Amino acid sequence: MSEKSNPEESTNPKPSDHSEEVEKEEEESAEESVSEEGEVVELDPIQQLNAEWETKLDAKQKEVDELTARLRSVSSAYKKQQDEMKESRERMERQLVYRESRRRGEVVKVLFDPLENLRRSYKALRDSDADSQHADGIDMVIKAFMDGFHKLGLEVIDPTGEKFDPNNHEALMLQPTEDRSLDEVVLQVFTTGYRIEGIVLKPAQVIVGKYNGPPLKEDEPEEEDSKESDSESAEESQ
Repeated sequence: MSEKSNPEESTNPKPSDHSEEVEKEEEESAEESVSEEGEVVELDPIQQLNAEWETKLDAKQKEVDELTARLRSVSSAYKKQQDEMKESRERMERQLVYRESRRRGEVVKVLFDPLENLRRSYKALRDSDADSQHADGIDMVIKAFMDGFHKLGLEVIDPTGEKFDPNNHEALMLQPTEDRSLDEVVLQVFTTGYRIEGIVLKPAQVIVGKYNGPPLKEDEPEEEDSKESDSESAEESQ
């Protein structure tokens, strides 16, 4: 006899199929719960694209910052080099000016002694009873010399009455004096000095005063002060 199939067995689902459906529902519910809690969120394509662009922008910004720092470093080095070149150029220009001034001074330096002789001749003629026309002629020659010197930038060093300066003056002798105010002061210029652009071509030869009077006593200023105070008190009492 053939076995008949049970109708209940044909209509009810198999246990294995039912368990698979249950597992699938549990997985879907688990995914929904994870999404609701915010722990794992699946991004849509637009959000993924934005995230990629932000990463790229951060990388590019880092490159820009590095290039900016390098540019600043190069710019600082370039500025330093330009400053050094400027200083070197200015130094060379000063040296050229100095050499040119020195060269002009050396050219006219040979004329200083003849000009000084003309001055002495003019002074001798003025002091004597000789014809004044000769003195006037020598004076015109001296003025012509001086005009040419001034055009070349020469300056006369005539320190009469000034404090002796060894950088510009040459002391020929010391002349004793009892006037304390004339101590180390140029009393007479024997030979005129010349300089050009601050360069001394010939120092002025001078005679310098040297105080040889009685030394000033320490109590003299106090006595003078006491006399002044006594006179002031007497005036106030009157």
